[in-house]
Amino acid sequence: MPQLEITTYPSQIFWLVVSFLILYLIMSRIIIPRISSVIKSRESEIKNNIHISEQMYKDTEIINNEYE
Repeated sequence: MPQLEITTYPSQIFWLVVSFLILYLIMSRIIIPRISSVIKSRESEIKNNIHISEQMYKDTEIINNEYE
């Protein structure tokens, strides 16, 4: 079985390290920063929406109190 041949271990380990290094660099330099920026953008949008909804609630309370 070729998986168990000790003579191929160094090349397998080499390519394993190379592939993980490439994946790590892609994740750390490209994908994670993009995800982080999307999360920050969503957080900002949610805070803005909460602020708007609180203001609308206050306006509704004022109108409701004036009506009564």
